[in-house]
Amino acid sequence: YKLSVMKLNLKIQQKIQLFIIGSSIIIYLLAFGYISLQAKKMAYDDAIAKTDSYAKVVAKDIADQLNADMSVVKTLSSSFLVYESMSNPEWKALFESMYFEVFSKNPHFHSLWDSWELSAIDPNWEKTHGRYSMVVTNNGGKIISDSSYRSMEVETEIYDKIIKKRKKPSIWEPYLDNYSIGGNVKSLMTTLNSPIIKNGRYIGIVGIDITLNNFQQIVSDIKPFDGSYAFIISNGGLIAGHSEDDLLTKKLEDVFPDDNNKYTITQNISEGKNFSYISNENGVETYFTYVAISISGTETPWSIAISVPVDVIMAKANRNFRISSSGCQKLQDLELPSPPSELLFRI
Repeated sequence: YKLSVMKLNLKIQQKIQLFIIGSSIIIYLLAFGYISLQAKKMAYDDAIAKTDSYAKVVAKDIADQLNADMSVVKTLSSSFLVYESMSNPEWKALFESMYFEVFSKNPHFHSLWDSWELSAIDPNWEKTHGRYSMVVTNNGGKIISDSSYRSMEVETEIYDKIIKKRKKPSIWEPYLDNYSIGGNVKSLMTTLNSPIIKNGRYIGIVGIDITLNNFQQIVSDIKPFDGSYAFIISNGGLIAGHSEDDLLTKKLEDVFPDDNNKYTITQNISEGKNFSYISNENGVETYFTYVAISISGTETPWSIAISVPVDVIMAKANRNFRISSSGCQKLQDLELPSPPSELLFRI
């Protein structure tokens, strides 16, 4: 009888132990699974944050370079108001010498130029169009200057109807132009300009033409992850920097038509917004992040974008998750041993 009771107590105790151990394992597996999923999400979020942060650092670097060049243009446009205290030959000679000095300190400038409304420098000129322009160019290491009169007969579409009315510093859309006078090699360039304003009236403009070769190199070196790449987009939606040269000056809306329609990319860029999205690029799920490149005093921000395949972003997270899942599976497959026979005699 006693032996029967002991066996009965043992069965009850075994069941209690199995229940406790089983419950503990289930709770452990649930907790372990939750932690693994959270770790996977954290790894994904960290990779996204790293990509976004990387893009912001590069955008700031490019903006700093452009702002440094723009500060030169703004300084010139402000100082040129002294022209009124000089005769035309005097201020023209002074400004030309200033241009040569600027070139000596900024060898990356391709051209430095100005344009003056004739109505502002010639009291006898009565037309609303017509201008005097001086251009100083770095022609293969040799600095040369030239001057001419322009728009004498009719207004021009771009200068008279757009640039003159803007009255604010701006960065122009990228364009291909000969790097040297008479040369056949074209380089991707842009222009930074600042108007000369007197009592709210537009009387001229100062501009510099710079190549985008340096930014091309920056873009080519951006690879925060395997399979990632970067590109620069102008305010008007033209590709101003890309590792694939044949895409330069192409419209972004033509390169990514579906994405542009769905995520209003060009509109967001023109408004200086930072944004991101996930899209399918050539059959690969890809994360895109865009960060504004803002030039002080302008209303024409550009943007830099970084593209990273999602599976690359998730590689580490998935690897950690698989390791965790493997550990859980081993626990699930573990066979629980029966209580030792010695327990019978302790009861």
